[in-house]
Amino acid sequence: MFTDNAELGSYSIDIHNNFDHHSHSTEVTECSLDPIKDPVNPFLFIEDYNIPAGQSDYQTNMSISIPSSNGNGVYDEGDYHFFISLTDKEGWSAQKGLSIKMLHR
Repeated sequence: MFTDNAELGSYSIDIHNNFDHHSHSTEVTECSLDPIKDPVNPFLFIEDYNIPAGQSDYQTNMSISIPSSNGNGVYDEGDYHFFISLTDKEGWSAQKGLSIKMLHR
């Protein structure tokens, strides 16, 4: 659920590896981390989404399909960040991050 005092603009979702144990000041959860490792074939997802004009409240319910591999082979499993950024119509933004584990099952 996204809210703004005037009007919402857009949001983005960014899923990227955290194999080097970097942090963002926005993280609200933390997983116990695997040992630091070099990425070989990390999964990366970055998408932007517009919010219909005139909205000060907006709820999204979407699925993100994460394939097990790409043309370079199986994606690296391990520590990732799920990062959401919300921008209002005036250009102010807020971010929230979640530490997640992506594992092959």
